[in-house]
Amino acid sequence: MFCPKCATINPDDAQFCKKCGQSLVKGSVVTQTPFTPQKGKWYTQTWATVLFLILFFPVGLTFMWIYRKNWNMVVKIIITAFFALFVIVRIASTPKYSKPVPANATVQNSSDEVSSTDSLAESSEIASIQNSSKSNSSDISSSEVSSAISSNSLLSTSSKSSETSSISESSKIAESPLPDSNKSESSEIKNESSLAMTASTAVSEEISVISITSPVSPNENASLTIQGVPNTEYSILVYYSSGASKADGLEKKMSDDSGQVTWSWKIGGKTKSGSYRIVIKGGNKTLSTSITVV
Repeated sequence: MFCPKCATINPDDAQFCKKCGQSLVKGSVVTQTPFTPQKGKWYTQTWATVLFLILFFPVGLTFMWIYRKNWNMVVKIIITAFFALFVIVRIASTPKYSKPVPANATVQNSSDEVSSTDSLAESSEIASIQNSSKSNSSDISSSEVSSAISSNSLLSTSSKSSETSSISESSKIAESPLPDSNKSESSEIKNESSLAMTASTAVSEEISVISITSPVSPNENASLTIQGVPNTEYSILVYYSSGASKADGLEKKMSDDSGQVTWSWKIGGKTKSGSYRIVIKGGNKTLSTSITVV
């Protein structure tokens, strides 16, 4: 037998509903009795329904429609409509987000930017080194030309002076005895030899490259030999992308009796391809050249 009030199944011979207490006798007057939920289950209590309506309304609405049968139907419909409208407004006001970019893509883009920046910095540095080497080579060539011109001028001056002295000596030979002519000739030879020594000294004070290992690969040995002033201390600096090299073999050295100095060092395994500047100083002179790593 079903209860006409709460639809609970009851025994056929039952006179009252075991759940709501409604009379099950046919022809009896239906009396409105207050609904009393089962005791001992917390989720059937009114406070549980109100609490879940405030904190988590889906559960609160479920409890309201199952256990709060004594609540007015209009009140329950209004509460349900309120929360449904709240959900609709919340969904409509939520902005649509674009597809998230993976973190590894951002890292890859930043690494590409860093590598491109590094390559631009290296290319600009290589270009500056090449320009400096060109300017230094032009300076060296101009200094060599000037020294050659000065030596030629000295030689021409010595030849002119020798011609003048020879003319004067020839006139003296005609007027003076033979021993005096021998003395003038010896003095002329001494003057010419002193001028020649002065010219050779002026040329030898410059620094020039005799040999250099270029191009050279990483992990290979490079060497550089220069011609300078004998018994003079010379220093060498090799500038890579990271700065001046501190490799073994690039210490200060004294030139030998012929004025030559040789340095040998090992190119680092991580050295990148490019042209790198070399600066040599000594005897109040400076030489700038370059070495190419492939």
